[in-house]
Amino acid sequence: MRALRDLRLLPSACLVWLLTVLGQDAPGIVLALLGAAGAVIATGTLLWLLRRGAPGPRPRVGPSAAVPGQLAVLGALTTLAAAALWFHSPATIPEEAGRYAYTVTGPAVPSRSGDFLLVPVAVPDAVPGRGAGARLVLPADASPPPQGSRWAAVLSPSHTDTGTYLGAPRDAELVRAAPAWSAARERIRAGLRAAASAGPVPETGAGLLPGLVLGDTSAQPPGLTDDMRMVSMTHLTAVSGSNLAIVTGAAWYAGAWLALGRRLRVAAALVAMGAYCYLVGPEPSVLRASAMATAVLAGILRGSGGTGLPLLFGAIVVLLLVAPGLAGEYAFTLSVLACAGIMTLALPLARRRPAWLPEPVALALAVPLTAQLACTPVLVLLQPQLSLWAVPANIAASAAVAPATVLGVVAVIAGLIPGAGAVLAVVAACPAAWCAAWIAGCAHLFAGLPLAAVPWPEGAPGAGLALGLVAVLVTALLAAMTRWRLLAVVLLVGGLLGASITADLVWPARWLAPGWSMVVCDVGQGSAALVATGRREALLLDAGPDPLAVDACLRQAGVDRVAVYLSHFDQDHIGGLEGVLRGRELLALRTGPAGAPRPETLEIGRLAREAGVVPQVGLAGASWQHGAVTVEALWPRRSAAVPPESIFHDPQDPAVSRTTAPGSAESRPGAPAGRHDEQANNPDSLVLRVALPGATLMAPGDITAAEQARLAAEVAPVDVLLAPHHGSGDLDEGFYRAADAGTGIVSAGEGNRYGHPTQRALDALGTASILRTDTCGSIALYLPQRQAVPAASPPMAAATERRCHP
Repeated sequence: MRALRDLRLLPSACLVWLLTVLGQDAPGIVLALLGAAGAVIATGTLLWLLRRGAPGPRPRVGPSAAVPGQLAVLGALTTLAAAALWFHSPATIPEEAGRYAYTVTGPAVPSRSGDFLLVPVAVPDAVPGRGAGARLVLPADASPPPQGSRWAAVLSPSHTDTGTYLGAPRDAELVRAAPAWSAARERIRAGLRAAASAGPVPETGAGLLPGLVLGDTSAQPPGLTDDMRMVSMTHLTAVSGSNLAIVTGAAWYAGAWLALGRRLRVAAALVAMGAYCYLVGPEPSVLRASAMATAVLAGILRGSGGTGLPLLFGAIVVLLLVAPGLAGEYAFTLSVLACAGIMTLALPLARRRPAWLPEPVALALAVPLTAQLACTPVLVLLQPQLSLWAVPANIAASAAVAPATVLGVVAVIAGLIPGAGAVLAVVAACPAAWCAAWIAGCAHLFAGLPLAAVPWPEGAPGAGLALGLVAVLVTALLAAMTRWRLLAVVLLVGGLLGASITADLVWPARWLAPGWSMVVCDVGQGSAALVATGRREALLLDAGPDPLAVDACLRQAGVDRVAVYLSHFDQDHIGGLEGVLRGRELLALRTGPAGAPRPETLEIGRLAREAGVVPQVGLAGASWQHGAVTVEALWPRRSAAVPPESIFHDPQDPAVSRTTAPGSAESRPGAPAGRHDEQANNPDSLVLRVALPGATLMAPGDITAAEQARLAAEVAPVDVLLAPHHGSGDLDEGFYRAADAGTGIVSAGEGNRYGHPTQRALDALGTASILRTDTCGSIALYLPQRQAVPAASPPMAAATERRCHP
């Protein structure tokens, strides 16, 4: 019966979650009808319940009214959910430059590329009675406006699938200064950053501590974030429910140590949580973490009094009604799953510990284990891989999380003391930063071990397989701690065997071994080549014509972060860009020039801005650094007739960028709208020389014989040459001789109607080893120091997707 009571709020939580997910983009009339239907159901059910009572002053409502009562609650929640969706739905801001008043609602965060800042703002005047949420786009070196301040400026709004963006403000005027409480919080956060970096502590610890304690991730090294992502430790890069639980639990136990009564201890815990939420800031993640931390504390502190699930379900309902946008966030889903896993499994596992293991230690081990198991099916949807070291890494780091959090909060409090407060803050922050450095060290250590990232099937099959494996593991863990140990062994072995067989069926063996340096993707009649720049990070030279094909190639190569270089604007080089950005972080986007804005350039600009990147145009003489890889532009020498970056914007007709996409009918050659001669793009192709440690690559796009002849006298020999224009016969043999490539790669579609590659192009490659995507599929090259397959011939080894045919 206790289990049933714990699940009473489950239907309510599921209903509100489902409604807020499905209703995100619903029209206002649909939300109105939904709210009215819920009100009718709730009112009608309540009236029916009241009429069932016997005559008298008090109606009789017994156990038989449980189902109708639940129905009334669900109806009322339907109305509330519809109202919340209507209130929080993004208001339409006209896509034209105008003067708008906006209020800064949160701290500025760097874009993914680091090229500019994104500042959350509300534009309440866009639609009367509702606040339209948007993000203000500022240069990276700009001073962000304080949270809570109100401004008026000329803005250029643009709507995307990820929200509304407001271009850099012009003629900005301060309407209302930030409130004192907001400015005070920023000073406190800055004080912790200063204290963390003032003492003799590792850089990783000083950078991680402000994020761990106050959610300030501005000082974290990028490599640390990557390693923590790989071993499922990203919840430690910023404030999460565990931090709030630690702070609140510390206040609770401090009250117990002071012999305070239960009510005073509860009050102390609530005050500590409120103060901590103030310091971190009123962001959605903080709201989610505070509710989930409350639920986790309830589940653990109540012990035998229940699992805390009713409070978790109640927290879900309240949070989604307050902020419906959380419903579609993976972070929210992971928070719920982690809390549910801890509440239902952590205590049972800890209580079935061996006799020699103390219960607090068993609980400390069980919490990260159960949280990781509960989140695994969703984590593989985000990133199709499993880390065999995720649980050990979290267990190893968990010992330092509590002291880092508590000492960090102590440093914050000490910094508020006049006089010696700064010194006391450093004294407290030093050991806290060392604890944070221990966490960072765990991430670096386990991320560098073999099998730190095991590829996993993608999508629903991968999630289903992970769910089945988790179910088997949980059953085996519970059974192994009882007398049914034989059953546990059988289930575990059988589950692993079944998982291996299923994985072999749904996920065939990979031809692409780890450690590749370059991959030329088979994207049909087009071009897309990868150059490795870091762990799961690469340059992409052109994006091919097909989003699905280039997306599959990047997934197979394990690339999550990509800097894109588009040589020119033909569809066989840009049509796949949307597939490149599908679930990946865009680090940079650079293209060749164009004479004027047109549908393709406008769409590329829109996609880049959605991904948080400012698109750039490359011209001869420019160079860019990506880790140890250098990219140099050799061509074109001349600038476009208009300012280069203006090709990505059309202030005269902003709707064009929303209606024309790469690969759409409007942007293909011969289409009625946006028609242009694709051959005219070829001379302005961006020609790149890419220098890796130990090898060089030239990617000449589709330049013709005339441009090749002009470059021949300047081109230095390279190790790898991507044949210009897919091996077209329009070539200059002197250019090929100057390149003197050891390996020549031709990217062309099998059976293409252009006759690529021509025999003349193949002959021009001379004695180079020739590999072709039309006969070999995708091609991978390995440098000796990164080699993962036996070398076919020095200095580079090659692997192909399929056996090459003539």
